[in-house]
Amino acid sequence: MEKVCPNGKKVCDCSPEELKQAKMKKKKRPPKVYKVKDPEPSARFEDIHENLPSMPSLLLIIGSVRSAKSNLICNLLMNPEMYKDMFDIVKVVSTTLHSCHKGKLLNKYFEATDTYSDDIIEEIKKSQSQYEATERPTFCLVLDDVLTQDFSKNNAVSFFSTRFRHYIDMYIIATQSFRAVSGLIRNNATDIIITKQQNQKELMKIIEEYGSMFPTSDGAGDGEKNLMKMYQEAHKERFSFLYLKLSENPPHAFIRFEEQIYPKN
Repeated sequence: MEKVCPNGKKVCDCSPEELKQAKMKKKKRPPKVYKVKDPEPSARFEDIHENLPSMPSLLLIIGSVRSAKSNLICNLLMNPEMYKDMFDIVKVVSTTLHSCHKGKLLNKYFEATDTYSDDIIEEIKKSQSQYEATERPTFCLVLDDVLTQDFSKNNAVSFFSTRFRHYIDMYIIATQSFRAVSGLIRNNATDIIITKQQNQKELMKIIEEYGSMFPTSDGAGDGEKNLMKMYQEAHKERFSFLYLKLSENPPHAFIRFEEQIYPKN
């Protein structure tokens, strides 16, 4: 049987080294991993300002008592410059529904309750699972100061943070205690809002958690010191806040949603 030359010659007179090189050239190229295209976000979110959280979003709001967390939630849901009328369904769980003006507003305009149970999460999953991703209702779930729940435990609140994007568009968790928030929630948060912290230990825990994401522009500086500096700059005004948009690469930082302070434009 006539020997087939790997170099395409009619008569193969290749040296052993040439044969070896030819075989190496004919090896299959290494396999690549390609991104599977995700479903497009609802067209309703196309016009939101680039400084706001992008969908899907797990927004963690951390702040002490009277740091304007409830005011911020009202703005997110009712301000025409933010997400007013963008969600088909808004579910609010808040312990302050009947005790403050902002809570009463949320109770008036949205589906709301002052008592949390894991059944709330399970019902959302069940109802949203009936639809294809491109057809399901846009949905925002807000858990506001649900203080009776220890987020560090393995409950539905924590586990939902790993799967929320398969069911809803925005998942807002507002808490006074960052140290009580589970690692699952912290690791899956796409957006962080840090209002004024009265407890220095709470603040330092936040700085330790996210500081490494915000090194100085030369990449050699202390990220924790840099984040603390941005926090202090953001809180020169009363009821201001520092917003960390972790979904960006590199992460962005803003004073409120108005001024980008990292990275510098």
